[in-house]
Amino acid sequence: MKRYNRNTRDANELALITHAKALGGEWWEDGPLDGWIIHRGIWWPVEIKLPEREGLSNEYTPAQLRFFRWCSERRAKWLTWRTVTDVERDLGARRAA
Repeated sequence: MKRYNRNTRDANELALITHAKALGGEWWEDGPLDGWIIHRGIWWPVEIKLPEREGLSNEYTPAQLRFFRWCSERRAKWLTWRTVTDVERDLGARRAA
């Protein structure tokens, strides 16, 4: 499945990927979602969304929803990142006092 035009990427994508890399992740941009993160030897597909679109009926494309169903049927994990907090949660980061 080919990705659509790079210009349609969410505005928060670069910041979230940069943060994931700072936490030790490596990013591979490829489908079926926005890309893949490898962290501590585990690969996960990642979809990046703007926080203000959460819960909208058109938040995900039909192809993304099919992929999520496929993953669910196989108990495979995928990630959706909207904020830096999502990245930290999924990569197991801890904030120090």
